[in-house]
Amino acid sequence: MQTSNLMDIADLIGTSYRHLNRVIHKLSKEGIIQRKKGSLYIKDIQRLKKLADGNIYE
Repeated sequence: MQTSNLMDIADLIGTSYRHLNRVIHKLSKEGIIQRKKGSLYIKDIQRLKKLADGNIYE
């Protein structure tokens, strides 16, 4: 998904920017995603799918 900022993503999924930022920070700390130069990269799709418990868009 391409967007100019996290505020757009938060609006799209119906959450606050602050909450989204906390979740991204937690997933990054756990090594599931990586935040680099304004982009998000999925590093471990299997763990992300397990956390999502089937609620994931592909």
